[in-house]
Amino acid sequence: MSTLISDLGDGSSNSLQPIGQTIPITIQSVNQNGAAVGGLYTKVESTNGAVLATGFTPLTYNAAPGSQLQVTVDNYGGYTFYQWSTGSTGATVSVTAAQSTTLTAYFQDSSAVQYNQEISLAIDTVNQNGAPINGLYAVIQ
Repeated sequence: MSTLISDLGDGSSNSLQPIGQTIPITIQSVNQNGAAVGGLYTKVESTNGAVLATGFTPLTYNAAPGSQLQVTVDNYGGYTFYQWSTGSTGATVSVTAAQSTTLTAYFQDSSAVQYNQEISLAIDTVNQNGAPINGLYAVIQ
């Protein structure tokens, strides 16, 4: 749809959105490697807390132009939220429906964490002047 321009009679004009036009806001989720992770619970609310939509990623909500939204994703199973594509690190992010938008929620996939990996660790002990102290031991648990 195109934007309508209204002449206000004083030399100025005003942009009007056609009635019924909506702006798609798509929420997707990926793991730390960028692989799509579908099925994570998502909630879209107005800024006054009214729930507008719920569902599972990927989720598209068709918003009224200019509406202010709060989008929240939940952790599930081994997936822990850590960041939005906007850089925000809270599980809830604000968005204004100005144009078609895709928000990406990044999740840490704990099943991808490898345990029992061999790790190198070097421990140096020094006194208050920075001189080495030899013969001490460390307990690592």
